[in-house]
Amino acid sequence: MTRTTPLFPSYLFVHMNVRAVRWQAINSTLGVKHLLSQNERPLALPGGFVDSLRAAATVDGTVNSMLTLKSGDRVEIIAGPFASKIGELLHLDDCGRVAVLLDFLSTKVPVRTTVKNLLPA
Repeated sequence: MTRTTPLFPSYLFVHMNVRAVRWQAINSTLGVKHLLSQNERPLALPGGFVDSLRAAATVDGTVNSMLTLKSGDRVEIIAGPFASKIGELLHLDDCGRVAVLLDFLSTKVPVRTTVKNLLPA
């Protein structure tokens, strides 16, 4: 049985120029919890993030990354402490847990995350 779940539940991606827009007003919009921020400034996504997400989506808007990824593939981690790091997919289990081999200081380090945190690189 296949179950469809949101890739980024409760998230809305916004394209804006923070210098030209009164972005603080977004936080008081009905239904908005808050903008993801750091040092009182909205966080920006890595360049090409939304384009990569669109490229991975089917016509109906779903992203079935479990079927398209296999051991040895280059993947980008898109969430968590290793966001924007690119590595090699080592292992993918039936529950969506993955191991990715990242290169840190000339050493290969395996990192565990979930398939929801990956995009093909």
